[in-house]
Amino acid sequence: MCAGSELFYTMFYLLYFTEGPLVLCTDLFRILVHSLHAHRHLQVPYLQSYKGILQWENLSGLDIQERQQLKEKFKNPTSSSLENG
Repeated sequence: MCAGSELFYTMFYLLYFTEGPLVLCTDLFRILVHSLHAHRHLQVPYLQSYKGILQWENLSGLDIQERQQLKEKFKNPTSSSLENG
């Protein structure tokens, strides 16, 4: 992903100075810039949503563990709380 990003910005820089050779009646640098740009815009939201789903699952697992610990705490009171009360 980093190499694609570097190539995109390199092609964008070259496009500022020259259009590059013609390929299929279109400039080569312009083709590369648009293809890399589209690739990046399709890839980044997918990766962000995947990370979000993983974080959501991890957070729900922690929540379940905390709830189980609270149930056990109230189900089995400790002897020190009985002595003080």
